[in-house]
Amino acid sequence: MLEIIEEEDNLKVTISSGNGIPFNHILEKFKTLIPKEERKWNAEKKCWVLSNKYLDQLKDLNEAITDGDLNIERDELILEIQMSGLRDIESLPKSMKKRAKWAIKHLIEDTEGIEKQFSISRSEWGVFNPDDNLWYFESGRYSHSSPQEHDKSVIKSAYRSLEHVRVNGHRAIEFSEMLDFKFRFRQLILEKYDYQCFICGIPEYIQKLHMHRVIPGKYGGEYIEENVVLVCPKHHKMVEGRSWDEINELRMN
Repeated sequence: MLEIIEEEDNLKVTISSGNGIPFNHILEKFKTLIPKEERKWNAEKKCWVLSNKYLDQLKDLNEAITDGDLNIERDELILEIQMSGLRDIESLPKSMKKRAKWAIKHLIEDTEGIEKQFSISRSEWGVFNPDDNLWYFESGRYSHSSPQEHDKSVIKSAYRSLEHVRVNGHRAIEFSEMLDFKFRFRQLILEKYDYQCFICGIPEYIQKLHMHRVIPGKYGGEYIEENVVLVCPKHHKMVEGRSWDEINELRMN
């Protein structure tokens, strides 16, 4: 949702998720609606500042959020599902589950057009994406999840017993437990930093935010929350090789 504060010479706008629509989609629509040169980010108050002339358009956007429909493009929906973890959505953390279910709900409305890319089990919200190298693994055999090779009902009934794996470009297998952990860890960091770059504080689309591991970190291990900072691509280069003290100094300047 958009919280809009009207002042004499400008508007102050705060963005948050609403009605099941993810923060990232609302932010993207806001950025599409308001030209870059017409919006200014106030890092101190964590809000956007823009001209009063956009008030009616912002109200229309809020109404679309209330109706639960932002006319998201299909590619954006696919990305949203991919970011949800490509697995059993009911087992996702609450924040990720809400986003994934919203994306699938809208995607299913155009099932015929998307059928070749996804196999969808509506009752279980199971999503399998063959184009992203998500495969089934059973008794040492790989089987593709494409609907051309597997009937949907077969996929649905087999879903409970099969182990998900991902095959990367080198044909190495990464089992679902590690995939689950990585998605959960990234979500933890995104929420910890409120989907914003630690240095400049400007919200970015989820795909553009980088997790940077500070070396040496306060604690040992690759996936340690205290060792990770969330930054935009611009500031990722600036924090490379810097200590926490140096990174905090960058933020203050």
